[in-house]
Parts: sequence; C-alpha cells; structure tokens
Amino acid sequence: MRQGGFTLVECIVALSIMALVLMMLAAWQHTASIIWYRNANEVDAEQQIEDLFSAAAMQIHDVKTVLFCWGDETEFVLGDGTYINYHLNAHGEVIREVNGNGGEVIATGIRRLSFQLSADERTISIFAISKQGKMVEQHTITIRRRLS
Repeated sequence: MRQGGFTLVECIVALSIMALVLMMLAAWQHTASIIWYRNANEVDAEQQIEDLFSAAAMQIHDVKTVLFCWGDETEFVLGDGTYINYHLNAHGEVIREVNGNGGEVIATGIRRLSFQLSADERTISIFAISKQGKMVEQHTITIRRRLS
C-alpha cells in the first residue's frame, strides 16, 4: 500500500526542471544587465558630446578673432575681449580655459576631438569620438561676428 508523498525519481525530475529554469533566468538576467550597462554608457557618452557642443557653440557664435584652430585645440577671442581655449587632455577630458586661468572640464570620455576653421573663416567644425568609439558626432558652428 502506497502512502502519500513523492518518490525519489519524482523529486530528482522536479529539481532538475527547476534548476534548468533557474539557469535560464540567470542567463537572461545577465544578458539584460550587459545590454543595460552598454546602453547607459552610450547615452552618457552621447550626453557628454552634446554638452561639449552646446558649451562651445554658445561661445563660438560670438568669436571676434580665432587665434588657433587645429587638431584637438582651439583658442579664440570673444567680442568682449575674453580669451577662450578648448583642448583635449590625456585623460579624455575636454577642458575650457578662460583668460588662461585654470580649466573647467566640460566633457569626459572623449577619445578624439578635432577643431577645424573653414577656409572663409566663417565656421568652426567640431568633430568628437567617444572612448567607446560608437558615438561619432560632428557639428559645424557659424560665427556670427566678423573675424578680425
């Protein structure tokens, strides 16, 4: 006569199925966290590059004189006589210096930065690549004031 309960074979089968389901859930969770982390880094890189372009655009519109604009550095004078320098340091930070006094980090995680002044000296193009290498952005900013 059989009493209520489970046999050893039934318990082993149930535990095997449960282990299989748990392993599938763990793999799914791991994959989801990797995707989330990658997307978060890409969004952060995109935001850093947009912050760089926004900060530079506001000042480049009011440039009076471009002193230097090539490679990863540009220096110019605003209409009010303020000297502005943007450059990329070895740590992937874009630094903005005002009148040669220290520097403010305006973007991080940048692998490559390039400034180019057009032949007619009316626009400055900024090209940036994030350290992840996936965000490639280029903005061309028109200078409102006439260069001297």
